[in-house]
Amino acid sequence: AFTMADQVAPDSDLTVELLRRLGEVHLAALELEPAVRFAERALVSARRLGDRLEEACSLKLIGLASAETGDLDQARGYLDQASEVLQQIGKRYELAKLCFSAGLAWRKRARRGKSRAILDESVSYLRRAVAGFESFGCGSAVNSYRAPGLMISFGVTRH
Repeated sequence: AFTMADQVAPDSDLTVELLRRLGEVHLAALELEPAVRFAERALVSARRLGDRLEEACSLKLIGLASAETGDLDQARGYLDQASEVLQQIGKRYELAKLCFSAGLAWRKRARRGKSRAILDESVSYLRRAVAGFESFGCGSAVNSYRAPGLMISFGVTRH
């Protein structure tokens, strides 16, 4: 699909989304180098096209890949940039999803390194996610992400 889209419309929003989604597939498979490579290509194209949502999604993807490698400082930088863009364009649901994904990524790192500080940061991201989902009546999203069990395991309350 990407090859065809790239041939037909190399500088289109479809191509940008396909690049990012290819990166997401590689990240899910823990193939970090291709994940970042596709996300960076998507980021460049999104910025060239002025597609702020794809820009934010690409930044998020690079940030999550960085967290997977253990480079949490770099991950924070990309996730902060993505958060800023999402806030600017009013995409609160996507921002809540970003916080949830970051919370899970930090939780995974905390378990590997047994770090209380990283666990605390994970809880902070997860609290922001729950607050974001619930702030616009999207409590079902919290349930669909199985967040209640996670929140209980971290001692996070919804209030």
